Amino acid sequence: MTIEEQSKSASSRDIEVAACGYLLHGLLQRLDQQQPGLIAEMIEGISNDQAHMKSTGTAEANEGAAIADEALRRLRLMEAQLKMM
Repeated sequence: MTIEEQSKSASSRDIEVAACGYLLHGLLQRLDQQQPGLIAEMIEGISNDQAHMKSTGTAEANEGAAIADEALRRLRLMEAQLKMM
């Protein structure tokens, strides 16, 4: 595979991941409208998981905590957007 093909492939994967994130964002907001508090409950659960991961201190736990950081960032954005509606 050439560098150009690899670049296109990576770019295509980035677009796929972004599209999945976009769809999940919309779905979770709609679910929260049908089940108020769903996003807040998810934030609480992930925060608890993250605290446990950080206390473990392993490389795998640190990676999991970083993933939880991003998940929390996205959920808090969703929550803020819903409050603005």
